[in-house]
Amino acid sequence: DALGEGALAEIRAAGPVPADVVRLRDAVRARLGPLGADAVVGLATEVACEGGPRVDALGTVLVHLPDRFTEAELDLLQAIARHRPVRLLLGATGDRVLDEALAGHVARLVGTSPPAVARPEIT
Repeated sequence: DALGEGALAEIRAAGPVPADVVRLRDAVRARLGPLGADAVVGLATEVACEGGPRVDALGTVLVHLPDRFTEAELDLLQAIARHRPVRLLLGATGDRVLDEALAGHVARLVGTSPPAVARPEIT
């Protein structure tokens, strides 16, 4: 898990909504049990590849980037995009490593890299 218990405790302490997000995260992990998130993403990708009413019910899928995605998650987004609109919200962080990962995700999802973004001057 990318977030340790210390980070989760900080999120919980930030207020009722962040605490609910952590509670939901914990509930999902408990329901998944030993299956794990990667297996669920794989199953969802199989469903998305088939298309049909379950995929149609998704409507437009909104993806916030920057975020790091696993190969399986990128496969799922590509499968959904074959049947439903997928919109990417892009944001440069100024961190070279994160922004290069973002550009790689965009290239994988849409076939082209995003345009270079000038770093803002902070005064």
